[in-house]
Amino acid sequence: MIPKFRAWHTPFKGKKFGQEMKYGRVGTLLSFAEMSPDDYILMQSTGLKDKNGVEIFEGDIIVGQQHLTTDLSTPFEIKGVVRYSKRNTMFYLDDKSFGHDKFMNSLGSSIYQFEVIGNIYEDKELLEVAE
Repeated sequence: MIPKFRAWHTPFKGKKFGQEMKYGRVGTLLSFAEMSPDDYILMQSTGLKDKNGVEIFEGDIIVGQQHLTTDLSTPFEIKGVVRYSKRNTMFYLDDKSFGHDKFMNSLGSSIYQFEVIGNIYEDKELLEVAE
């Protein structure tokens, strides 16, 4: 399977104008990022989709619910940023209140129902809550 990427394009650092998420073919995005590394931040797809069918990328802010008991009315909610661990070569949910190790495998786990609610570049107001 060919990995998918998206890129945060930042041609005018510190300005609102020109900052945008770019989707496209892998070769095109990688070429742009190599030619202008200061203007593009690449994010790889996890290969997973959230409960609404939205593809989950590195840098996405997601929430997940798990029912820890048989009482389905009291779900346990986690919220964090999707990160990639080079050391463990896997994606994980970075939830500062629980630490990295507890949820290293959580993105692929079927016990959570994840939903993408934004990303760290376009939705900074969510980042304060998530991190």
